[in-house]
Amino acid sequence: MREELGALQRRLAEIFGVADPAALEAVERAGYSADTLQVMAAAPLIEVAWADGHVSDSERLTILEDAVAMGIDGGPAYERLLDLLARRPSQRFFDNSRQALRSAFRALSPAEGMKRWRRLMLSCRRIAAASRSTTGWRISAPERQAIERMSHDLTPANLASKP
Repeated sequence: MREELGALQRRLAEIFGVADPAALEAVERAGYSADTLQVMAAAPLIEVAWADGHVSDSERLTILEDAVAMGIDGGPAYERLLDLLARRPSQRFFDNSRQALRSAFRALSPAEGMKRWRRLMLSCRRIAAASRSTTGWRISAPERQAIERMSHDLTPANLASKP
């Protein structure tokens, strides 16, 4: 167990540049392992996709394309991603993932944090827009709320205000 925790801590520092004990605890609570930690970067996208109760085929495809661009293209991380798209994760999973991402964003320079936040918000909107084929031309209210939650919780200006 101690060895697994050490591997997870090293992987967290390697992928996200974070050595924060609170981030490690959040990562553990979300159920990530050293082999699946990369999926944490896609957790906001998965949350937006599940916001209206299901993941459409187009949302799933868009997330998988984004995941490959993030380097999640096989192995345990890819399998975990497929599982998260097939079965809705708990809200606790999403909350813990967001908390760990907050720590990762805090470790970045302000300019890099803003760049990554903008990229994440664009990706979240792309996921919501991908479901338009099933909801018409509008992003659903639950998806819009999920995007607003991501925006608020992860915006660089709010990172210092919450743990």
